Amino acid sequence: MKTAHRRAAHAKRDTMPKFWNRPLTSDQMTRCKLAHWTTIDQFTSGRATETELWDLVYNGFMYAELMRLLKEDGDEFTEEALTAIAEHLETFTSVIERFKRLGRVGFSAPELLAARAAAAEVMDQLIERDRFGFAVRAAEHANALMPTVRGAQ
Repeated sequence: MKTAHRRAAHAKRDTMPKFWNRPLTSDQMTRCKLAHWTTIDQFTSGRATETELWDLVYNGFMYAELMRLLKEDGDEFTEEALTAIAEHLETFTSVIERFKRLGRVGFSAPELLAARAAAAEVMDQLIERDRFGFAVRAAEHANALMPTVRGAQ
């Protein structure tokens, strides 16, 4: 019964005008920014574990979806910003494969550059642009993808 109620609530929210969604608070924005920077820091320092691997993937999916929603709403992005997110997402396959093969969580040099470019040049700005609370929808989207991605490992 609860599941049917949740689906109805999600369906209703998806049809509500965007201005009914609450934008993120400044504390929430700060936590989002810290989350992706902390994850990348764990990778660059060599302290990343499987947990950070999945956090990295989740963050990438969430920000890619946030960018899509903002773009759909009329925000414009430079080719560099679009490329930075796309290249970051493309690194996931090799990072996950390396983890499966070696048990090691880490980036190659080009993967690290892609991750840093996405974080430094795009992710913080996406959070700043989110005036309609699209980040919540983007997070739900990323959560829905994760079981499939993790199951494929």
